[in-house]
Amino acid sequence: MNRKKILTLLVFAVLIIGVFALVNVIEMSTTEANTETGTEADITRDSTKSNASSTSSEKKAAEELIGETISREEIEENVGKWEEFEMSSAGCERGVYAGKFYYEEFTIFSRTYNKGKTFRIVSVNE
Repeated sequence: MNRKKILTLLVFAVLIIGVFALVNVIEMSTTEANTETGTEADITRDSTKSNASSTSSEKKAAEELIGETISREEIEENVGKWEEFEMSSAGCERGVYAGKFYYEEFTIFSRTYNKGKTFRIVSVNE
């Protein structure tokens, strides 16, 4: 009976060590993938530095719109096409939506009272 208990304990010990080794391998491969993604982001960041002058002019155009109520088309004409747009009612009064226009180097924050037909530009942040 003692041999069965020792054998069972030995099998469980080997299984536990195997699980820890597997978790370590998975975590290391994830870290390596994140590091590779980071270098790709550095390359992308370097290429965007060359576009900094156009981005700063877009930001200046966006800052000139603060306080104005305009449509999406007018934002696109004045500032340029955004990379991503998000509209949410979270944290807003009833019937008010927050519109976020994401550009490479900055974000335009706005409010809309008519479900996205026109936007009142509130701020421009990096």
